[in-house]
Amino acid sequence: MPRILISCPAGAGVVSTGYRTQDVDLAADRQPRSFRCPCGGVHTWDASTAWAEDGMTDSAKRAYGLRERA
Repeated sequence: MPRILISCPAGAGVVSTGYRTQDVDLAADRQPRSFRCPCGGVHTWDASTAWAEDGMTDSAKRAYGLRERA
């Protein structure tokens, strides 16, 4: 399953949140989640800041509530 990614707000680039699309359904669960980033910080993310890595179909992205990559 594709990983859920965000852009690190501290400038580390695109990073994995540690979740996969099978682990969380962002269309149903709008709660923010947090993770320890490779930059050393703890970041919070939700459906408005996350997307699935390449390889996930557009319809599956919509089903999981993931936005298109910015």
